[in-house]
Amino acid sequence: MKNFTLSFNDVNELVSFAYASAIDTPQTLIQVFCAQPDQGKITKIQRYFSKNYPNSVLIGSSTDGIIDGKNIYNNTKSTATFSIFEKTTLKSVLLKHEDYNNNSFYTGEALAKELCENDTKVIISFADGIHTNGEEFVNGIYSFAPDVVLSGGLAADNGVLDTTYIFDKNKIVSSGAVGVSL
Repeated sequence: MKNFTLSFNDVNELVSFAYASAIDTPQTLIQVFCAQPDQGKITKIQRYFSKNYPNSVLIGSSTDGIIDGKNIYNNTKSTATFSIFEKTTLKSVLLKHEDYNNNSFYTGEALAKELCENDTKVIISFADGIHTNGEEFVNGIYSFAPDVVLSGGLAADNGVLDTTYIFDKNKIVSSGAVGVSL
């Protein structure tokens, strides 16, 4: 597996990144953390990755800040982390809480049911930080997949506590969860 991270202020900075075709495979996971919880800006970032990395898996969230090596960015830079696997199969899903009675446990359980196969080892998931009870969400995942390693967190909005976003290649929601299984 190879990993690298790009920090950027806006989509225009991503355009100069010239390796898109070389790493765009179904075994490439792109995790994007957006510094500004602005749906319009997130949509532009989402469209960039959907267009330039059509074969890769994309998941992302708004955040309270970015730690990139020794640098810490608050409300300025976003990051995209690329994980390029050799043999790992990736599967992703985005769910809205409203489809599961606005119940974090049921959303977590449904996410695990959608993502898990017999050989699933890891789930990486981000849930919105306003409408999700993180403990109940995790309990829902583990109720269906108790042996899977879980990583991720809750989306944020720079401490405003108003609206957070999670997204994949096609959707952005402010109440729900996105995840990928490995």
